[in-house]
Amino acid sequence: MLRDDSSDDEINAVEPGQSESSSICRSLAQILEEGQNVTGAFSYMRTHPVAPNPGLHVNGLGTLGLPLSLREAAAIKACAQFAASSSTPEDASASGRHCWEISANNVRFENGGWTAFIDDTIRQVCQAFAVDYKTSAPRSVLSKLALCEPGFSSPASVVHTSGSGAIATVVVVLPSKFTGGEIRLAHGDREEIYDCSSDSLANTTVLAWFGDCTREIQPLTEGFQLTLHYELLHTNEVTPPSLFDQDQTVSRLRDLFSTWNSEKGTTDTPRKVVYLLKDKYTRDQLAHASLSGTDARHVSLLNNVGKLHEFRVGLATLVCTERGAGELQREYYGDEDWIEGANDVTMVEVDDREIEIIRLVSLDGRLICTSLEHDLKREGIPTRMIKLITSERPDKQMYAYQNSEHMSYKRVFYRTVAVLWPQWAEFELVHGPGGFLDACKRLRACNTAQPTAEDAELVEAILARTEPSTSDAVMSSVCKVALMWGDLPLWLRTVKACNAERYISAMEEKNIHRAVSAFGFQPLQECLQQALQRDPSDVDTLQFLEDFRDWVSEQESSELSAIVVPWIAARRKERIDGLKGPAEVEYEALVELVLQHGDPEELERKVLPYIISSASDLVIVKCVELLSGERCNSVTVGACTRMIGELLTTVSSKVDYRPLLNSLQVLDNEDRLELLQLYIKGCVVAKRNDLLSDVWPRLKDFAGLSNSEISSHTEYTLFPLISDVAEAASDVYASEVSSLIETTVSHWLDTLGTPDVPKLAENMVLVMLEAISASKQTSLLDTRIIPKFEAEANDKQLRLLLDGLRASRSILGPIPDTVTLSLLKKWFATTQQPLNSTEAVAYIVSFDMPEACSLLFQPLLNPPVLDKSYVQTQLAILLRSICSSLATHKLSAKSPNFAPTLRAIMRHWTEKVMVPRPTEEAFRPLTALADWKCSCKHCKAARDFLLHTSEEVWTGRIGKQNRDHVVAHLGKHARFAADWKALQSRGNGEPHGVEVRKDGRIADALQWSRNRLIGLELLKAISQDEAELQTVLEEDYPTILASLQEPNAPASTASTVPRAQTVRVAQTVTAPGMLPDVYMFCEPKPQGAPSRSGEQRGVRQGDAIAGPPAKRRKTTYDEKDVIDISY
Repeated sequence: MLRDDSSDDEINAVEPGQSESSSICRSLAQILEEGQNVTGAFSYMRTHPVAPNPGLHVNGLGTLGLPLSLREAAAIKACAQFAASSSTPEDASASGRHCWEISANNVRFENGGWTAFIDDTIRQVCQAFAVDYKTSAPRSVLSKLALCEPGFSSPASVVHTSGSGAIATVVVVLPSKFTGGEIRLAHGDREEIYDCSSDSLANTTVLAWFGDCTREIQPLTEGFQLTLHYELLHTNEVTPPSLFDQDQTVSRLRDLFSTWNSEKGTTDTPRKVVYLLKDKYTRDQLAHASLSGTDARHVSLLNNVGKLHEFRVGLATLVCTERGAGELQREYYGDEDWIEGANDVTMVEVDDREIEIIRLVSLDGRLICTSLEHDLKREGIPTRMIKLITSERPDKQMYAYQNSEHMSYKRVFYRTVAVLWPQWAEFELVHGPGGFLDACKRLRACNTAQPTAEDAELVEAILARTEPSTSDAVMSSVCKVALMWGDLPLWLRTVKACNAERYISAMEEKNIHRAVSAFGFQPLQECLQQALQRDPSDVDTLQFLEDFRDWVSEQESSELSAIVVPWIAARRKERIDGLKGPAEVEYEALVELVLQHGDPEELERKVLPYIISSASDLVIVKCVELLSGERCNSVTVGACTRMIGELLTTVSSKVDYRPLLNSLQVLDNEDRLELLQLYIKGCVVAKRNDLLSDVWPRLKDFAGLSNSEISSHTEYTLFPLISDVAEAASDVYASEVSSLIETTVSHWLDTLGTPDVPKLAENMVLVMLEAISASKQTSLLDTRIIPKFEAEANDKQLRLLLDGLRASRSILGPIPDTVTLSLLKKWFATTQQPLNSTEAVAYIVSFDMPEACSLLFQPLLNPPVLDKSYVQTQLAILLRSICSSLATHKLSAKSPNFAPTLRAIMRHWTEKVMVPRPTEEAFRPLTALADWKCSCKHCKAARDFLLHTSEEVWTGRIGKQNRDHVVAHLGKHARFAADWKALQSRGNGEPHGVEVRKDGRIADALQWSRNRLIGLELLKAISQDEAELQTVLEEDYPTILASLQEPNAPASTASTVPRAQTVRVAQTVTAPGMLPDVYMFCEPKPQGAPSRSGEQRGVRQGDAIAGPPAKRRKTTYDEKDVIDISY
């Protein structure tokens, strides 16, 4: 079952990403709409195990018994021959000596039930051929009785209907025992083959075909076949239906099925189509025979044409369940409040929708699966299927009241759908999206020595649906059971089905080893050889041969070794002589495999020439690196020198010494830079002075380069190159490397800060420092780099150098503090960043240098003007920044690097911010406001205005009852804090209200209280431990703490601030070693907080102080109250 919470429009919309699926559904819907009177059938067959005895009477012979006996067959032959001699009967058979016919004039039926049977048969034939029974008013006319004996046959020929208005031929095969005589009927490229011989002794079979079909009858091999031939006549003046009328529809449908099959495997191609039938049918008896009208014709059309393209059609029931809020369209209340008109409940709002497709059956009613996953957005016809279904009356509905106003409503719709799917999607359709892999898993779990019928069927289903994406799962499952069952043909067939011969690794080495153990090597030799030849990878094939040789030797079988080892040697030589793999990817593994095999000459004569001829220059120089390492110990020095020399000479003329002249080229030319690096490194390691004599001058050549190009060239090429080469270079090349780094640094510094050069980046500084370290030229820092930065660098460049020096300490060694302090002092002077910010302080703290902290803090503590504003806006921020940095770096506030600064800031806060101290009288209004406890939104708005805003006037248009409620609280709690007046309602609809004007005398008290809370917050930021706080503040501790004490309040009040901001100072110390709980800090409400006015639900009249309206209690839902109104 799938849950669908989408709206109707969403459910039925055609989305852009579903173009292929939507196209198929739209085309199919159009074909079915235009072909409502088409079934696609040109022939018909139905076997009746129970049919009436016609009471067949032949003139001159009497009544014949059925099933037909040999004696009566002989009598019919004699009668027909006698009739022929008197020119009464007609011998019109295709092989006259084996078939006799008696005209209808000499035949009658003595059982009245036979006429009813024939009439019902004609109706069924008309339905199969989409002949409108009412319009055409068809009539069946018996034309002859025919008897055929062994030897009778009829070649393929077009059989034309006889008589005016004839639509089709209907043949009734009466009970008689015979074999053979299959009938092939064809129209165009469609054909049907019918065999009536099965249980022919007891059954009555009806065959029918349109006129102008091709008919062919196979030889009758045994027994007699007795048939009645009828012509189906069209009796209306309207043009009779014909095959031509439906050929166009059939052709369009076939094209659609062909397109659908051709798009197999694409994500947009639907796995099925769900088609909503017009009528509803009983789900427990669902079958094609139970359908009627257009539904029956459409299903016949899909089935008749679909089977030509391996499509199947089934029938299922769609269940749509909706839950939500409902309402009664009509209510009748009697004395007992019972409700009539229950069928008039409507869905007001859908909260939840569930859509199931259940019990998919074949057209003959056999169960295929109990439930079906679906995506009606992509697979449904019509596109607005759910909206169409839910617009009709539900099949089942229930409702229950949750309270007096809300109704819970559930309704269920049952509809019949036809499901159409291609054969290639059937496994997934029946078993679900993961069904294929589950089947493979189930097969892997099989442990029987012989396959059961179910196992064999599962194997065939898996192999028939194998795709490249599932081949690994198929190989691991089917090959396993093939080995277990000793079934070599199945193992080989699985390899073919999975195309595992395309490369050797697809067969898996363990699978090959087990197969050789189970079936021997020779039956598998051809398969393995083909895989080795097809495999595009030289490395995979050579590695397999090496591993296979090792496995064979482990088996300790001289017989197996005698066969396999020469075969491995031949295959290896064959591959080495014809290398074809991607050298760009496999060069390293290929060289190692050849060296591992122990044949250096093979490497020099075969492998390296192949790499040189087919690989890039970068791969060639990478091979130099391989041959220079320890892996080449098995190669003689002379051979190694020759191969390296050949590789270097091959690429020497192709090396670009200026690969990266601007930052945009970096990603595109990384290979060229790597080629340059590996080439020079290879020359250094190989001591190729003849090649290096040209390298050093070209690296130091900056002629013709702009400042921007020099900057990029040094950053992306020279500095990384120097770091790489310097590590490999011996003392022989020390002077060349030193000269190169000095030249590079000099040119780089000359471009620093010039307008057309990109901004200095962190990576640039790091690669530069790494280069001077690798080249052992750190003296350049003191002589060139640091002086240049101190003289000309901006704050960002200085910080990048500082960070780079600190990050490179492991390779540069310790940097003198004087250098760091000098650069920091320069940074202080140039930075645009506030020095009291958390980032700036954290940056200085990270250096762990007291002198650096002093450089930062002293100017901030001694400004030209130290007043209240400076303390609040600068020093308070500095304190928070210091404390945050200390917490980040896990440092103590007691550190002498920070304690004096923290103490000075708190002393300035006490002296500049907390004076003058308001009198107790100034706090009296605040004391009274603290007792205002009402939490309704109107009281809260008025209280917030008085305590947390700088506004002088607040107006609330809140309605008369709410106004009276607020005014009552103002009179009780705000007499010393504000004045107020009542506002009357206005003619424009504005309700009653209140205007409150704040007393300006409470502003100072409020501001002092806020500053006090901030001061307490600053203390807590330093430390919450009393002992540590006393250590930091030293002799200033008592003075600072006393300045932050709350003013004495009358005993009747608990606080002078609102409840949310209560500060409790009961005593100086509440517990040994702990700072008193002086506050629970809450940020004051922002200045200018918006006030609200407006109406609220009415409250009861007569309340002196009306509280907020009571919330309506939700009625408990009781399942016993559910009313089932199903019908």
